[in-house]
Amino acid sequence: TESVKGSFTFGANGLLIAKGDSPFKVEITNNALNFLQSTTPIAWVNGNSMYITDATITNSLKIGAHTVSSQNGITTFRPA
Repeated sequence: TESVKGSFTFGANGLLIAKGDSPFKVEITNNALNFLQSTTPIAWVNGNSMYITDATITNSLKIGAHTVSSQNGITTFRPA
């Protein structure tokens, strides 16, 4: 078995969850759920929205009642 050393830090902003040597962290505050790389937010959930600075979709993406997908180098936008 592998041992993982991590931390749960409770501070003025909320809870910070981290693994010792990893630059990736999760921060939970009263207003948001933040995914951090070092100290930079790379994705966060606030209210009813999720924000992502850059995303790679490997299969398909559903936007409302529509789906965007790519097969054989052809991208399609169609009703879901």
